[in-house]
Amino acid sequence: MTKETLLLSIKNLTPFLIARFIALFVFILLIFFIRSQIVNSTQKTALILNNISTQTNIINQAAELKQQYNNYYPLLLKIQALLPGQDNLPDFVSDVEAAGKRAGMDFTTIKFVGEPLPSSTSISAKEIAIVLNAGGTGVKFTDLFKELASIPYFMNLSAINIDAQGGIDGTALLQANGTLFLK
Repeated sequence: MTKETLLLSIKNLTPFLIARFIALFVFILLIFFIRSQIVNSTQKTALILNNISTQTNIINQAAELKQQYNNYYPLLLKIQALLPGQDNLPDFVSDVEAAGKRAGMDFTTIKFVGEPLPSSTSISAKEIAIVLNAGGTGVKFTDLFKELASIPYFMNLSAINIDAQGGIDGTALLQANGTLFLK
């Protein structure tokens, strides 16, 4: 092979090699593009599966709540029947005072705040805010709460403050805010 034939062979081969390099470059770009599309699709699929999992958990929780509601719904009618009416509010005051006396405590305040409003509970009740203030010895508060639990009313004492600066055997003051449920 002479120098001229070698140059001619290289000259004839050059377009072929350039075409091959271009094809290889395009092929590599195509692989990177497809890879990025696969990664994007995988991320989107993972996000969708995560959303499906979250929704499934929400549906399962809703089904569990529905089951609990179905289990307790028969009791709601019994609870409604036990709720006192608004005309029983004077009886509530005298019953609370009597419970305090049985526990050895004196109520200084038993008052209703506002008017009975529809309850946020599912028993179709009304609720009215109540304020209870009592005084006595600190040791009697346990007896007072037992007595209050025994009276025939549904109430929730949500804010209780006991000031017993004289110690458990000294004079103490009770301040309680809560809710009384009515028909």
